[in-house]
Amino acid sequence: MLLYTLVFLLCTLALVLDLKRTGNFQLGWKERWLPKRLRRSMASYTVFTFSASVAGIILGNMDQMMIGALLGDKALIYVAQYAVAFYFGSVIAAPGRALQQVAAPLLADAWKRDDRAMVSELYKRSAFVQWLASALLFSLMATGLGDFFQLLPSTYAGAAQVAVIIGAAYLLSGSLGLSWSIISMSRSYWLDAISSLTMVALNFTLNYVLILRMGLQGAAWATFISLTAVNIVRTWFLWHKYRLWPFDARFLMVLGIMLAIIYVMPWVPLTGTPLIDLALRAVLVCVLFGLPAYALGLLKEVEAMVVKVRR
Repeated sequence: MLLYTLVFLLCTLALVLDLKRTGNFQLGWKERWLPKRLRRSMASYTVFTFSASVAGIILGNMDQMMIGALLGDKALIYVAQYAVAFYFGSVIAAPGRALQQVAAPLLADAWKRDDRAMVSELYKRSAFVQWLASALLFSLMATGLGDFFQLLPSTYAGAAQVAVIIGAAYLLSGSLGLSWSIISMSRSYWLDAISSLTMVALNFTLNYVLILRMGLQGAAWATFISLTAVNIVRTWFLWHKYRLWPFDARFLMVLGIMLAIIYVMPWVPLTGTPLIDLALRAVLVCVLFGLPAYALGLLKEVEAMVVKVRR
């Protein structure tokens, strides 16, 4: 815990040093008070965005809390199994989190200038790049689950399906790119809070019904349904309000590659040793995913990003 906290301290010190290097680091409250014209709008924005953040934290922990409350004497065992599977499946969301941090300032600037063309371009590019990365990660996860769970105690075997369901939920969420950031940066920021709170309420209701009927898989399906439903509403809103739409034919190409890999990989003969097979499957999946994606011209955005990073 101390090491984890130290990471945040080091990041803060790095930012302070960078501000000092550029001459922008100043202490004190002089000329820091908000103008009256901004106080009401910033207070309103803070309330809504804070509500959305709290809803996200609740949603990330509600499944495990309700499993512990509803599944009787062995509840803590089930919580442990679900937690491992959930975090394994939620790895699919990693590219999206990174992309949100990079693109948020660009979106804020585009909305400030009312540059709808830039917002649309960021939306489309981010959605496809995130879909591409998430599809690769989902292929790696789905094909390696068997080997991975062989490395764990046998009691965890039933949680494999949970990882697939949670992974699919974040895969679909990733296909929407920066929809959450676009809404939260626009004048319709209130929708983010309302939809997030609605998602919490829906997830709570579905958890209560499905956990009692299906156990761990019920909790996973509750997350899948609530997350997908709210994302559909957000996508519809962006199209209806701002005429923003992220999808094109390339999404179907990536989907076809991913499904083909997931279907073919179980037939590939390997060593039978889980740890070695995990590495071999990872290499095979990356090759089988990368070659057709490159041949079909699906990696142009990725190649452009690599060029920018190099520069």
